[in-house]
Amino acid sequence: MINFGSGKRYCIGESLARNILFIFLAAFLQEFSVSIPEGDPRPSSKPQSGFTTAPYPFRMKLKQRM
Repeated sequence: MINFGSGKRYCIGESLARNILFIFLAAFLQEFSVSIPEGDPRPSSKPQSGFTTAPYPFRMKLKQRM
């Protein structure tokens, strides 16, 4: 989750930032296959609660597509 504020003081660059992030992820996923390394557990979908919300640490394997 990315916080851009709300109300009168929200970030005016929110839509630009979201579009750039989408384009980056799409280009990244075109170049690489993402998987879980053999023997590693599947990542939990439950977030860690605290001052901020974050996923639990996990490992992933990247393989460049040809």
